[in-house]
Amino acid sequence: MSAPGMPPIPIQQFSNGLVPLQGVAAKHFDDSLEGLLIRAQEIRKSIEDFLIRVDSEQSTMNWPKALDNFGLLSGQISSLMSAIKGDKTPTLRNYPLIPLKLNPDQDPHLHTLTNGRVPTFSHAEAPDYLRTKPDPSVEHAEQQILNQIASAENSQNVMLQIQTFNKQCSTILARIHNSRANSKVEAVISRTTQATSSPQITLELFGMLNHGYGLKSPQQIG
Repeated sequence: MSAPGMPPIPIQQFSNGLVPLQGVAAKHFDDSLEGLLIRAQEIRKSIEDFLIRVDSEQSTMNWPKALDNFGLLSGQISSLMSAIKGDKTPTLRNYPLIPLKLNPDQDPHLHTLTNGRVPTFSHAEAPDYLRTKPDPSVEHAEQQILNQIASAENSQNVMLQIQTFNKQCSTILARIHNSRANSKVEAVISRTTQATSSPQITLELFGMLNHGYGLKSPQQIG
């Protein structure tokens, strides 16, 4: 909308009916992308540093150090995914990316912007870089695998294996419970049947204290 008495601000619109972002929405979108790019660059820097350490510190690199680096990468990736799914980040799938110009020649700016990964953006590269679904051949192969898995024969085999596995688990659990129960019974029996005193020793101690049986006289000691 424009102020009263002012001519309306023209809104750019493509031939396919899509309207580009403008104003506050465009700024919010750019800021969100900038934050995601910074996080992605941090992840890339961490991966590069880790690869350099693997090459230069082969003699001292051990598994705990590698786990520390993997933990750092895992935390950074989780942070990036949380930022993408956050409420402040716009839903990126709702904003299609449309190439306005394709050129088979090398683009120095694009080459620098992508650190040499994408030197050109032509009709051959654009479908691969802007693809939102797998390649048709890959998608067809994946569908064939899913169909084979979902077939009746495989379903019966899977169910049979599940039943066999559950039966084995039940047998093992039954043995564990039986062993535990038997061990408890044996412990109770051993506690109840184990002798805690000796009648003979009790009589000897009683005779020693009351009648002096088994004690030597002072003359014998001297």
